[in-house]
Amino acid sequence: MGNIAGKLGKNVQNITSFISKLIELEILYKEVPITESNPAKSKKGLYCIKDNDFRFWFSYVLPYKSQLEMGNTAYALNKIKESFSEFVSKTYEDLAIDFVQRNFDVLKCGRWWSRNEEIDVVGIAEDALIVGECKWSNKKVGIDILDALMEKSELIDTKLSARYYILFSKSGFTDTLIGRAREDEEVVLVEGFERVIDHK
Repeated sequence: MGNIAGKLGKNVQNITSFISKLIELEILYKEVPITESNPAKSKKGLYCIKDNDFRFWFSYVLPYKSQLEMGNTAYALNKIKESFSEFVSKTYEDLAIDFVQRNFDVLKCGRWWSRNEEIDVVGIAEDALIVGECKWSNKKVGIDILDALMEKSELIDTKLSARYYILFSKSGFTDTLIGRAREDEEVVLVEGFERVIDHK
């Protein structure tokens, strides 16, 4: 909340009630790392816009409102094209979290981050973790992404170890990574929202 107050030039005390009201109206929500034991008191919280229509408005309509009112739509469209993949990737991560919740026995699922690293999807089961990485790009995901995910999963502050490593990709996977997944049931590949390999 301190960052928000700083950008507005206000004291934290002056915006607390406004933030609470926006959360009450379900315009904002507070997200904390999924491993936090007391989310309500966590100091690692991020305040996010809940509705994608609002996200689009504040990302692309409001900043270029004057250009749009003058009919200069080409300028606004160019700005959208520059960062739209990044905008969509957040929604893709949300859908990936939903995928894990629907397809795996997890107690809870969400994002995890520390000061220097983040993991897009972390599902917490009774005796293990399910960790995932999302890539919304036109490039096939390779084994380097899997290796990086495995390395980052070791940083999660929990006694549980990872059982599954799930990679979500808009554009598929390299042959090397597919070969690895065929040999290792712990590696799950999801293109769009369909499993590439079904070990069942």
